[in-house]
Amino acid sequence: MIVSISNGLLYICFAILMGVCLLGVIPKDKKASVDIPKKTMAIAIILIPLLSFISLLDLAFSLNHYSEEPIIASIGYVISNIALGQAWLALSVLALLFIILLFVLRHNKTMPILYTLGLFLTFGMLLTQAIVGHSASMGSYPGATAHLFHYTAVTAWIGVLFITSWFSKNDDNWQAFISWFTPFAIGCVAILALSGMFMNYFLNENFINSWTLPYGQALLWKVLLFIPILFFAFINSVLIRKRAKKDAQYSPINWWRAESVIILTVIAVTAIMTEQEPPHNIEQTLQAGESSILFQTIASVPTTTDIILELNGLSVLFLLIGLLFLGCILYTFVQKTSPYIALVMAGLGATSLYFGLMNAVAI
Repeated sequence: MIVSISNGLLYICFAILMGVCLLGVIPKDKKASVDIPKKTMAIAIILIPLLSFISLLDLAFSLNHYSEEPIIASIGYVISNIALGQAWLALSVLALLFIILLFVLRHNKTMPILYTLGLFLTFGMLLTQAIVGHSASMGSYPGATAHLFHYTAVTAWIGVLFITSWFSKNDDNWQAFISWFTPFAIGCVAILALSGMFMNYFLNENFINSWTLPYGQALLWKVLLFIPILFFAFINSVLIRKRAKKDAQYSPINWWRAESVIILTVIAVTAIMTEQEPPHNIEQTLQAGESSILFQTIASVPTTTDIILELNGLSVLFLLIGLLFLGCILYTFVQKTSPYIALVMAGLGATSLYFGLMNAVAI
């Protein structure tokens, strides 16, 4: 659990750095005015190697069970001989360089240079994570490349969204900002989808059969939660642009914040996945006794490696209710209701779709 939490916080730190640096190189008339204290950047930079070290420490303790040497020796062995440790060392060096740059180039006149160099350093740190991820271990260089594209796209998209929605000082330049951020976000989502499918090719033996495992359940929830995100993205890119043209005083910030909240939920699910065994050999994993308790509780079939989807009355009912809840997200915007009501609709929609699929599972 500690590893999952650290990985989730790691995603957020990377997103903050990527968002700040990207917005830093965008002209002032193309973005809302944001106020990010330099100490916030410094904290995010420092936390990255510290949070990454938790995974390294977890591996060191695992190895230490087979050795009589002190834990310090196991940590040293991981850093010097295992890819995870070597990647952490490279990550720490890049973070140190970033901190030095932040101190040297902290004045307003040199901040654009800092943001430009910061983008390269952040990308380098993302690379260190991609080369030791599940995709790299299963798919070698193609898997690592897919992970890098996936990681970069998600941190760039949610970083800009998060920084703009939570740290904006005023409502100036919304239309100018939306005009470039909309195609940018669409591009990031497209990269996310394509790289995600490519990574799934290496990690997942069978998407539906993987639901019997904890990783597969987490992946299913990630996909289902991504569906309402698309609804929010449509509102924040298309519908809000039209409303902002009609009402120059209209502020979309609450809808942006609502979208960032559901994205953070997806990040939490993704963090849980990093601690699970990927379903590249489902039968072997099941034989090791690592089946999903959630699947065993909700599905009406025994845990097996040969399940199919077979719609029935109850599953269709849940799926239709889920679609109705998702439609209510759009209706909430049209009726000018609180976007946080739409968040509730999103959660209910994803949950209903989940029960619909679980009730459709058959053998």
